[in-house]
Amino acid sequence: MIRDDDLAFFKPKARRYGTVIFTGLWAAAEWFFWGAAPFWSILATGLFGYTYWRLIHTYPKEL
Repeated sequence: MIRDDDLAFFKPKARRYGTVIFTGLWAAAEWFFWGAAPFWSILATGLFGYTYWRLIHTYPKEL
């Protein structure tokens, strides 16, 4: 989980979007290239959803 204390590290927009893009590409690779293990595909997709929600959708504007 990303704590509020950790959000200062993600203040630059490039770090936030880079993290979300990386996890999204990882999830896509799990589904399309290594689809034999659905557990890891679902886990990577959940990680992508969480990073999007925490770093893009609900990121505080005042930081």
